[in-house]
Amino acid sequence: MRLLNKSDFQNLRFGSRFLVSDVLLFYTKDNYLSHSRIGLAVSKKIGKAHARNKIKRKLRELYR
Repeated sequence: MRLLNKSDFQNLRFGSRFLVSDVLLFYTKDNYLSHSRIGLAVSKKIGKAHARNKIKRKLRELYR
């Protein structure tokens, strides 16, 4: 249910609302599926890949 492809994120950018902070980019858009999907982008300001992935895992768990 996650957004994984570049095309998924590009589709999300057009006609969506977004929340921007220093380190996180969060897009929202209505869809016509029976479930909602989430896509997260975390800045490299956080640190290396393992730190960014840890934050994304925790945010996905909160969303779930």
